[in-house]
Amino acid sequence: MRRVAAILAISHVCASGEQDGTTFATSAPPTTSTPRLRPTKVDDAERTCEDEFQAFVRKFDKHYDSPEEEERRMHIFCDRLAWIKKTNSENHKYTVGITRFADLSPEEFRSAYGMPAEYKNASISEIWGGLEEVKDPSLLRSTAAPSSVDWRREGAVSVVQNQGHCGACWTFATTGALEGAWKVFGGSLYTLSSQQLLDCADEAYGNMGCKGGSPINGFTYIKQKGLCKARDYGYKAVQQACQASSCTKVIPPGGVRGPWPVKQGDENALMQAVAQQPVAVGIDGDSMVLGFGDVSRDVCAEASDVCTDISPDGERRSAEVKHPGHGLDKYEEQTLERLKTTDRTLKQILLNFSIQHLEDNKFRGITPKIHTASLSFRDINCKVMTGSEERSILENITGTFQAYHLSAIMGPSGCGKSTLLDVLTGKKKTDGKWTVEGDILINEKKTSIEDIKPVIGFVPQDDVVHEGLTVRENIYYSAAKRMPRGTRASRLRAITNDVLQVLQLESRQNLLVGNRVRTGEGLSGGQKKRVNVGIELAACPTILFLDEPTSGLDATASLMIVQQLKRMARLGVTIVMVIHQPRYDLFTLLDDVLLLGTLEDKGGRMAYMGPTVQAKSHFQHLGLQMPENWNPADWMMDILSGQNLDQQNCRIPVSDLPAALFKKWQDSPTPEGEAPPRRYVRAASGDTSAEVEIIKQHCKECWSEVAPGHSKLDAEDFAKVLRACTGATPDEEIVTEIMYRASTYDVRGESTLGIPSNTFLFGGRSSDQAGERSASYITLRAFVTYLLSFRGVEREDIRLGSLAGLSGMSAPLQGMEESSDETVDESSDSDSSTGQASDQDLNLPMSSTTTTLVSTDLKRTMPGCCSHFRYTLRTSLITFWRTMGIKIFFLGVMCFAAAFLSVMDAIIFDSPPWSATSFLNAQIALALLIAVYSLQLFSNDQEMYWREASHGLNRFAFFAGRALVNTFDWLLLTFFFLLVYFSIARPILAFEEYIWPFFLVSYVASGWGYALSCCLPVELGAFISSILMFMMGGILGLPMQMADFLNGGFFEIVVSSISFTRWSVSMSFLEYVTEYPPDPETLSQIDSYQLTKFKDAYDGAHFLLPCEDSQYWSGLLALVLQGSVLRVVAYLGLRFTNRARQI
Repeated sequence: MRRVAAILAISHVCASGEQDGTTFATSAPPTTSTPRLRPTKVDDAERTCEDEFQAFVRKFDKHYDSPEEEERRMHIFCDRLAWIKKTNSENHKYTVGITRFADLSPEEFRSAYGMPAEYKNASISEIWGGLEEVKDPSLLRSTAAPSSVDWRREGAVSVVQNQGHCGACWTFATTGALEGAWKVFGGSLYTLSSQQLLDCADEAYGNMGCKGGSPINGFTYIKQKGLCKARDYGYKAVQQACQASSCTKVIPPGGVRGPWPVKQGDENALMQAVAQQPVAVGIDGDSMVLGFGDVSRDVCAEASDVCTDISPDGERRSAEVKHPGHGLDKYEEQTLERLKTTDRTLKQILLNFSIQHLEDNKFRGITPKIHTASLSFRDINCKVMTGSEERSILENITGTFQAYHLSAIMGPSGCGKSTLLDVLTGKKKTDGKWTVEGDILINEKKTSIEDIKPVIGFVPQDDVVHEGLTVRENIYYSAAKRMPRGTRASRLRAITNDVLQVLQLESRQNLLVGNRVRTGEGLSGGQKKRVNVGIELAACPTILFLDEPTSGLDATASLMIVQQLKRMARLGVTIVMVIHQPRYDLFTLLDDVLLLGTLEDKGGRMAYMGPTVQAKSHFQHLGLQMPENWNPADWMMDILSGQNLDQQNCRIPVSDLPAALFKKWQDSPTPEGEAPPRRYVRAASGDTSAEVEIIKQHCKECWSEVAPGHSKLDAEDFAKVLRACTGATPDEEIVTEIMYRASTYDVRGESTLGIPSNTFLFGGRSSDQAGERSASYITLRAFVTYLLSFRGVEREDIRLGSLAGLSGMSAPLQGMEESSDETVDESSDSDSSTGQASDQDLNLPMSSTTTTLVSTDLKRTMPGCCSHFRYTLRTSLITFWRTMGIKIFFLGVMCFAAAFLSVMDAIIFDSPPWSATSFLNAQIALALLIAVYSLQLFSNDQEMYWREASHGLNRFAFFAGRALVNTFDWLLLTFFFLLVYFSIARPILAFEEYIWPFFLVSYVASGWGYALSCCLPVELGAFISSILMFMMGGILGLPMQMADFLNGGFFEIVVSSISFTRWSVSMSFLEYVTEYPPDPETLSQIDSYQLTKFKDAYDGAHFLLPCEDSQYWSGLLALVLQGSVLRVVAYLGLRFTNRARQI
């Protein structure tokens, strides 16, 4: 077991102790990390305190609860400002300036960041707990300290960290000392978990969490329990329950010796200690309320040889020790200054390119996948029956689509691309028509697609969306219905915002999707396509399939969608899409490609499966040469179809293509030719690929602005590029230094600064002389590659992980990035001339295999029936309100029909108000209108329903929610129909008694509309409903024939079961003649005959309830049963018809 000696540090910039000569300091990140924050210097120019305060508020984004609070803070700030000016005028060895704490009083600062009360007045010996000083000769060199030491260049200094508003400085001091010691003594540089110490090294060890503690006690805990990495136990800036059992210890119990403090007041001992390993030192925190400003002088202790850069916001920065009187010589000082200036220039470029964009572009709801799914398929064969003949569609298709990869299926039309996608998603299965064979594996385990259906996304080729909802509503409700049960509304909104940002739909989010074909209004085709994709992205799938997502789009829109899909792949999503002959830029974005072809009367067969960047080499190795300036994707499509080929470019006879390619792949299913070199990089967060793309894009823009069409530039032109990047003209030596670094950059990432590792270590001088550190030209690719390496993307940089808990970022992505070498558009000639390897990044999981599939890894508990009902109800109400114009039009039609019928009955025909025929006419008209109106409920959005049902939509919740809203709709229409009819016909019967049979008719008629829309094609709905209303309402409900129908036999059972007017007319007629019996003396002979015939027929019915007023209650029960049965039929039709489209 490795045991290291930790030379102790008390704390960093949060302590408040006695002025006893102890120097507090901490270690710095490498120069390639986040640019160091500097306090604001105060100029001597005439500026009022109020002006300075407003500048301070803007710079540090300060917000105060009230004007009174703001005024109080300004007074504190002004007092501090006066002290700053006075102190800087006294010619100290340091300068002071404004920090973010300048509006805090000393008491407030000490309360938030100060040392615990029990340490406040303790002596050094009491703080150290009586530990021995460093005496072990094996721990410190006995010789004099070297002239210069910088542990940053040795990779022994970890990430910048911020303790936030928690007084956990003692934990960072403990981990800071141990991180460097562990690295120096032969281990790896880990960013260790301060949160574990905060949680676990608690009162039992003598610490008080966020109220303070001692590094001595922290080390006591580590020696007993060990310590985890910050990435596994992230910092939260609040003390929580200990969770050490859930993380892996990288510092094992017993792996630490010490700690030992450096002898107080002995600078030589401190110099020797720092020469041995990084040492954390403490500083009186009270003075740090103001901060320090001079970049050149920084903050120095009384001994001018020990200088430490202190962060104004409580962060660890750097530790550098120089022996008194033995500083750098003039050449080293000049070179070091040049390197620092170059670094600042590069940082400024990165700042201009990416930082201001990332806040708007970073994900807030979509998170990297913890468990990924690589999809493998073995020996897939698919056949279909066409008449009496069985035809092969796919033959022996085998391959793997990896997690973190954007993969594509390509091939000429008719080769089975979409069919393969249907097989992989489970939409095509063996049935009476199709025969599907082969195995599908998830993470190398045979798995049913149905088991992971909730985490699979599928984007259909057609733009299937909710046309009555806005862009934002489409995406939000997709997330709400498909994210795991219990997902908070705040996260749903965050996911929605992420998808809108990814697909560049933020400016269109409140627009109705609409349908330009039907209404002439709505989104364009490209925008609608993006909504179609966004609906699936909102579900945060683990595997995402897309069927031709770029069809119908222009080249720019297609490229944008594929770029964003690649960004999503970097989160661990397995993305597979079918695509036709993509443009060059789009093709280079693909990680892997599956190429299918076909022969006459044969099924689709494989010609290639592997990395996109190796496909061209594969075919060239087989004897096929791509003509100059051709798009590789177009060339491959020609090869697979055996057309548009020149025999001069083919060693294989053109007549043998593509059959020879299929046979070759079947014999040896591995890519041929030399694979282009790949550079493995790890993504630091879910947004890293977005930042990389932004940097690449801006580099290309600045380059093109200066020298469009040129792949390499000399120093003079490159200086113009740097000016375009930074807004300032750099010195010639800075231009030369960047060109030198970029041209000599090692693609393995061994030196991110382009400086030999022995430069400036222990006084040694590099063999590189000033005149030799130059390059005659620089290529765009070299510039972009080095800029990305400087940023730290290509290195195993886990440093941001320790900030994840504090900053609210998502956990680091456990994967790597890939970008094809064609992402930076350069000609192949420039590559060969520079001798540099292609700039390709490969995105793979951190381990050689993906996460093992276990029962809960790739399964998602979907929202239940109540949740889906609630969301369906909301969307239905939204649609109801937005389609009010159509409803008002239909309401006008209903009122017109009611007015026409009432005029005909009461005025033209002068029918008696009790006439059964009049009731029949009105109720048939009402039933026909309501049935036709109800057809649209489940027919307008059928395709969207099928899509949602295939992803787990609760069908009953959908049906109930839609039907409930539509019930209010037809009730409203019926009410106004009756209101108009009743107002003109003016029957004697009270309105509240008159209306109930009509409402029951509407209940039955709407049931017929639901059933027809769910069970029959949309085109037949109106025609069939009209016939049914005429037959069951008009013919089987004729009052004059009712005596023949109600004969007590089988025919009465049929009529009573399916005719709604048989019951509704009898209810209205008998209610009227019972309440207001007509006077026989006033009736004509015909009216008297009809009255007698109607009463005898209805009263003579055999199937009535044995109760008083049996006709009315029997009719009410019969109509309720009819309407309810029709709704059950509608639900069954919704659930079981078109099953193939709901899978």
